[in-house]
Amino acid sequence: MPSGNFKIQNVSFSFLSAHLPIILFEYRKQHWEKFGADVSPTLSRLRAERYDIYYIRRNVTRPLAGNQPPDSCELFCRPCALNTVADGI
Repeated sequence: MPSGNFKIQNVSFSFLSAHLPIILFEYRKQHWEKFGADVSPTLSRLRAERYDIYYIRRNVTRPLAGNQPPDSCELFCRPCALNTVADGI
């Protein structure tokens, strides 16, 4: 359950940088609010760690613009493709 210090905020971000895991979690705004938490700082931090963020709603996946997903969705976070421009891919 989310809390003021949601678990992803306690994860060592050096671990994320070193291992680049794909992250998928269910997001329900009402549950975050119940515990006085906001998903925006978590998503901002994931973006700072070079993650692309998508939301899944009604079986459709779309890129998340900004840090406010729909009130009820799944969030899919994957590492950005590194050096794709420099490698000419």
